[in-house]
Amino acid sequence: MATREQVIGLWQTCFHDNESFVRLFFDHVYNPAYLRSYEREGRLLSMLQILPYTFMAWGSEFDCSYIAGVATAPQERNKGHMRKLLNRTLQELGDKGTALSLLIPAEPWLFDYYAHSGFATVCHTLETSLEPPDTMPHGYRECKIPADKQHKLYDKLCRKRDATVLHMRPDYYIILADLRLSGGHVHAIAAPDGLLCALAFVITEPDRVVVKEYVTMSATATAALTFCLKERYGSRRIVCNRPALTGTPRAMIRITHVPTILEQWAATHPEAVVNVTVDDELIPRNNGIWHIANGRVSQPTHSEADVVRLSVNGLAEFIFGQTNEGSCHIAPTLPYVTLMLD
Repeated sequence: MATREQVIGLWQTCFHDNESFVRLFFDHVYNPAYLRSYEREGRLLSMLQILPYTFMAWGSEFDCSYIAGVATAPQERNKGHMRKLLNRTLQELGDKGTALSLLIPAEPWLFDYYAHSGFATVCHTLETSLEPPDTMPHGYRECKIPADKQHKLYDKLCRKRDATVLHMRPDYYIILADLRLSGGHVHAIAAPDGLLCALAFVITEPDRVVVKEYVTMSATATAALTFCLKERYGSRRIVCNRPALTGTPRAMIRITHVPTILEQWAATHPEAVVNVTVDDELIPRNNGIWHIANGRVSQPTHSEADVVRLSVNGLAEFIFGQTNEGSCHIAPTLPYVTLMLD
């Protein structure tokens, strides 16, 4: 097993992060149990980390592994080390019953690379401008709120989304520490009754204010939040990258345990009547045909239902409503993959 010093060395060779971030990650996130590596004669050649998260979709929570720190020593690239390591890791996750894995490609060309291992680009963002009102809504004000109370609101509002990565309290503290390292701030708004109603995670650039993420209780709370940002940062444009059906590719999702995902998806789509055939070259237990009808998954018999033949990539696109197959038209689900220390 590679040592911590070897892992940090390869990390810095590939990513060149500032020392403050490296200390934050390796003191508070890194765990040798999460490391998957390819080594030869005591040398660390390729590595990745599988960080445990919870992904919520269709009213249910799933075990999810966030694949991070994907790195190969420069002199060992283009030899297939990472492909073998990644595929072996995905097989391991499937065997353990982990429902999903996700990652955020560091470069545009990597979207095609990861697609060959079954990842689908179902997370896009569009940069939108947040337009503040001329005045602060009556009774609203910016406030200072302890991190634990911030997290309580953040978690509550994230759980109202159709699909999202959840950030538990320890992870939330790390997010705040990373934000501070970037010179960023959390802005909180209190409603007229004194209760917290909005949060924004903000970093500044010379000509604009970038909202990395925000959550609000209402349209009025959103107006109060944007007015607060205008008061704080002046005339700079306020922008935020929000999930969208099309736009800039953001993150990729890989289904690693098909039955778990299909059962919950079917339960929340009782209108769907379809036979789904899945082909997964890496995880054989994901291969099969399932009959979906009346909110249930069963083995198909003679049926008039459409037969939809999908790769494992195509299955992710289908269940998130980003492709329509046959007569089964599914409303899009936009996954939020935000504040991921990428």
